[in-house]
Amino acid sequence: MICAKKRKHSCTKSFNVSLWFKLGQPLHYLLSTFVPIIKSLKRIKMTETEKNHSFQRVQLMKQAAVIRQNNGMNRHDALVTAHRIGALIRQMHHGNVCFRYTKQDGTIRHATGTLTGYEHSFHRPYLPKPENTFVVYYDIEAKGWRTFHAENFLDIEVE
Repeated sequence: MICAKKRKHSCTKSFNVSLWFKLGQPLHYLLSTFVPIIKSLKRIKMTETEKNHSFQRVQLMKQAAVIRQNNGMNRHDALVTAHRIGALIRQMHHGNVCFRYTKQDGTIRHATGTLTGYEHSFHRPYLPKPENTFVVYYDIEAKGWRTFHAENFLDIEVE
């Protein structure tokens, strides 16, 4: 049987694999040797979707940190609130959403809001910064723009 020479394959600094393989080995042996290497080579470059997802996670973590700092919430509750706020904003971009939040005076406010007219009104897209703890929305019932603190958000109401 003929043996191939030892080959070193390095694509990045952290990826260095020594390969020993014998010619004439069964196909499953060759596949089990090369498939992990091929998969790791594909992972070197981050796709646009992965970059976007990574950016969204960073934004979510930043917003949770600000909510936690301002309100004294534990880490889990701050992450859950930040995630819910993100879901609320995404839904309001597509139409009317019924939700509840606690007002500054302690009463619970039931609101129906949207963000569909934001760009028309303010001549720029609604892209909230994670350090901003206010959530902006157009109140359908009051016919005006309103804000509330992100840490006061309770839930999205299911109709």
